Amino acid sequence: MKKVLVTGGYNIGRAGVATIVYRWGQNFDNSVLTCDYLMAKGLPDKKYIDAIESKGGHIIAPDTPLSLIKKLVWIFNSMIKGQYDLVHINIDVAYKAMVYILLARLAGIDKIALHSHCSFIDDDNVYIRGLKTILHYLTRGYCRNSSKILLACSKEAAEWMFGKQVVMENQYIKIFNGLEVEDYRYNEDLRIQYRKQFGIAQDEIVICNIGRFSYQKNHKFLIDVFEKFHQKNPHSRLILIGTGNLEKEIKEYVYLKKLSERVMFLGRRMDVNQLLSMMDVFVLTSRFEGLPLVLVEAQAAALPCIVSDKVSKESGIIEYVDFLPLKEPDVWVSHIEKCSKIKRKDVDCSGLNEYEIRSNAEMLQSILG
Repeated sequence: MKKVLVTGGYNIGRAGVATIVYRWGQNFDNSVLTCDYLMAKGLPDKKYIDAIESKGGHIIAPDTPLSLIKKLVWIFNSMIKGQYDLVHINIDVAYKAMVYILLARLAGIDKIALHSHCSFIDDDNVYIRGLKTILHYLTRGYCRNSSKILLACSKEAAEWMFGKQVVMENQYIKIFNGLEVEDYRYNEDLRIQYRKQFGIAQDEIVICNIGRFSYQKNHKFLIDVFEKFHQKNPHSRLILIGTGNLEKEIKEYVYLKKLSERVMFLGRRMDVNQLLSMMDVFVLTSRFEGLPLVLVEAQAAALPCIVSDKVSKESGIIEYVDFLPLKEPDVWVSHIEKCSKIKRKDVDCSGLNEYEIRSNAEMLQSILG
């Protein structure tokens, strides 16, 4: 059995990367691999901690920057003592990955798997975003050359972390962001139930977006699109699921647009797989993505999707996924109108089989093992 130290964001059960990493671990054969998880911050809900421990692993989550440093030192000592056989780094930028790679290499661990899940810097401040981008490119070569295994969720994510040459020469392995597909199947009874719960008429057109309120997710453009859509289709609503540092700003923008009664902010939800059944169209206006798990989830629920052309085309799995440029909201409106008429019972979701978490985890286990 091999012991793996896994890094991967924060907010298991709420944030995409951390949840994917957790799901993989839960589907590993723990007689082959067991995982300890170093989260960037914050302990997840107890049910996730219990599930990790049931597989022989532990979760390490710092409370402050100082405790992060202390825990990195503790991990370094654990590496020296031979507690870990390899390090699986799931991260969005190279300069963060470099810290874990340096620790591992100093501790004598040469088996490092670097796993890319993003394709750009998500920061609201243009100057900080520029500085972080420079740091990323400056440290990317070291991280690439110091990692034995290069993994990515999409071609775009691979190019971002490893460079175009690696992609052209096919020197990385693609691991799709997986999920329990069956948990997301469209359910007519859930559609009726949730619409009653939220006071939404059965014949209203409900548009949905799931994601952090951040620069990356580009909510203001989504609100502009919905404003025009609502003018043509008054019997409609927009539902936003998630939280983030720009949430207050987006709520104020909705108020200024006089859409407060038609836009619903649901915050964090643990029942997204069920909520998707009450929607009509999923809209993703991101400025960039690797391969967004929420888009895979929406398609697993047979939900027609209108998506920014900045999102990897590999994420279009079912027939009803339209990729549009981030301009001309009227074009988005016409596509949403078209998609809102699709009967979800008729949508073929068989292409989702390769995104099933069990097969993804089996492939990843064979690579790490």
